[in-house]
Amino acid sequence: MNFNNCQRLLVFAASAGLSLGVSACVEDTDDSELETSSVDDRAHDDDDDDDDDDDDNSCKPKKKLVDDVRALIAEQGITPFEQPPAIRPELVTLGRALFHDKILSGNRDTSCGTCHNAALGLTDRRPLFSGVAGHGVGLDREGGQVGGRHTQTLYNVHALERLAIDGKVDQDENGVLGLGLPLILPEYQAPFEDFPGVAASNVLAGQAMVPEVTFAEQLGFPGQDPNNELMACVDPQTPLPLMFACIWDGYMVRLGAIPEYVEMFEAAYDAPYETLNFGHAGNAIAAYEVAAFSFNNSPWDQFVAGDDCALTNKQLRGARHFFDAERGNCASCHSGNLFTDQQFHQTLSPQFGCGNDLPKRNGADGLDDFGQTRNVYAGPWIFGPTGDEIFPVEERYKWRTAPLRNIEFTAPYGRHGHTAELADFVAHYRDPVEALISYDITQLPDTSLTDYSPFQCEHDSLHESLLDNTDAVLTAGIDPLLDEVDVSKHKHVKQLVAFLKSLSDPSAAPEVIAQSLPASVPSGLPVDVGSE
Repeated sequence: MNFNNCQRLLVFAASAGLSLGVSACVEDTDDSELETSSVDDRAHDDDDDDDDDDDDNSCKPKKKLVDDVRALIAEQGITPFEQPPAIRPELVTLGRALFHDKILSGNRDTSCGTCHNAALGLTDRRPLFSGVAGHGVGLDREGGQVGGRHTQTLYNVHALERLAIDGKVDQDENGVLGLGLPLILPEYQAPFEDFPGVAASNVLAGQAMVPEVTFAEQLGFPGQDPNNELMACVDPQTPLPLMFACIWDGYMVRLGAIPEYVEMFEAAYDAPYETLNFGHAGNAIAAYEVAAFSFNNSPWDQFVAGDDCALTNKQLRGARHFFDAERGNCASCHSGNLFTDQQFHQTLSPQFGCGNDLPKRNGADGLDDFGQTRNVYAGPWIFGPTGDEIFPVEERYKWRTAPLRNIEFTAPYGRHGHTAELADFVAHYRDPVEALISYDITQLPDTSLTDYSPFQCEHDSLHESLLDNTDAVLTAGIDPLLDEVDVSKHKHVKQLVAFLKSLSDPSAAPEVIAQSLPASVPSGLPVDVGSE
């Protein structure tokens, strides 16, 4: 019911000697909304109109809504989201096999597709990833090494300039960086191809090489598996770039013992296998991710392309609230075709789990995670005697603005997978301080925390691991841009969620892309296949 009409109804009832009560007028409205909704709401046209007409399948968008949204996206410079050109199929086919093959893990028990599972929205649906030594997929996975972070989806990674929620895989004029450090020797970067239409091909290829040398993700731990010959490369006295090179060479030996892989590499690169290195594998995985996980046919894309009937009125209202700087102003961070400025912001996220999974850790007990600032000071922090004091307080707890395309398929939400429902994550921005203070971890499944690392996490389950660092997060500060974001009304949340769901491409739905999973891989190891 429109609030102004509701006021008229109360006046009428009073004049007739009737008592309807305030509740007759608070349908989908809280008390604060009753107090503040007046002239401003009328100025905002139909921002609070009923959405019942969305139940009608006929095309009847309100012209003013369509015009408003088209004007806003013109201001934002949003144009049809172009997909990258096709990449030669031999390279994509090789990358597909490598992505799903557990041969690229020390213990032969984990693949890229274990955590980035097609049937689970290219994530694992867990708050924190479950890595080496586990079995099963998603919430059914047991015994895997608990990760320090939430698995990020791979939808449209071709448009990202840096990767990971803390931007730890980036580049400078000298090449790809990991944690702000030159960890990949030039000869392993030489095979990286500049794929047309891809924002940072070399970053994507470099990132594809990192999990295989990361203990928790795919490498495994010393003493865990006697058949993991790659552990011979692990030596604390060896510089990391050389240690990683040794491990990557070991993977190439494994792959070279499989005739089908030799044929696939040679077909992809038209060169003898013995002249190739693991950079060629990373390049192939990147090619597969670009070819398989790029989508641009959501209802939103159809609207941007000119179809006025592509969005419901509720979705149009959500889009207007999202983009309008005088309304929600969500696009101050979630900008552009990918709905991210690719920058880092303090948005007040809770911390739980076992801390970051680096040899050096944040917080008094090693259970904290300072985010993007670790990349800035990684050299002196990791290799020097300094501790947390090296990180300026005001630079802590910054995380990359999340891309929003196909977000409907990628629960749980937030940098840590800390919010179970999309509506609740949107509502976080109504009052981020209060949301942090009152955060309830029991909204998440109480997954077990298995730790094979020397750290030996003190917690056994997720629910008991919520870190009492609220004061530290608040002291570091909140991004000033959040002061300009407004989701103060329940209806704003509902409209924004409706809009966010319009960013879902039907062909990107988990049940659809799961059909592209290979039935087998050249190593003969089992392929991890998830299910909704």
